[in-house]
Amino acid sequence: MLVCLLAGVSWSRNIVWQHERDLWEDTVSKSPGKARSFNLLGGVLFKEGLLLEALAAFDHALVLRPDYADACNNKGLVYYRMERYSMALKSFEQAVAIRPDFADPYNNLCVIYSRSGLLDEALVECNEAVVVRPDYAEAYVNLGAVYFKKGEFGKSLAAYAAARSLKPGSSSNRSLSLE
Repeated sequence: MLVCLLAGVSWSRNIVWQHERDLWEDTVSKSPGKARSFNLLGGVLFKEGLLLEALAAFDHALVLRPDYADACNNKGLVYYRMERYSMALKSFEQAVAIRPDFADPYNNLCVIYSRSGLLDEALVECNEAVVVRPDYAEAYVNLGAVYFKKGEFGKSLAAYAAARSLKPGSSSNRSLSLE
């Protein structure tokens, strides 16, 4: 009888774990005080294109933990996708202020500045991203794109070569790209 009960419990848990969104919604309902769970739920919602819901999840994570740089960066990605660039910029800057050793928001700032025509500012941010994380291929690609826009083709080629020399899979799903 106990074996049947435990098998039933396991089966019901497996149903919840079949879909990533269901898993994180279940997790936040059972652990509403965990900022990380809300951040991860927000990431799933973002991937599904549910931007307002993702934003609410990231905001909730930040209410629980105001110094959560990942949630700030993720919130910036949502704002960027919504084309609310000034809000995205603020979120990425907040992430950097909280955690200066986090390369993704520097890279994301690079993209925003570059797309706004602020190429010198973009270079500062891209360079900071690769200083913080030297194996960050996406940041080198963005650095190459900014140098190309500035007409500095030798530096552009060097940055692209650095990106190509890095092992595959070194880019992040938490950052933007100029390519």
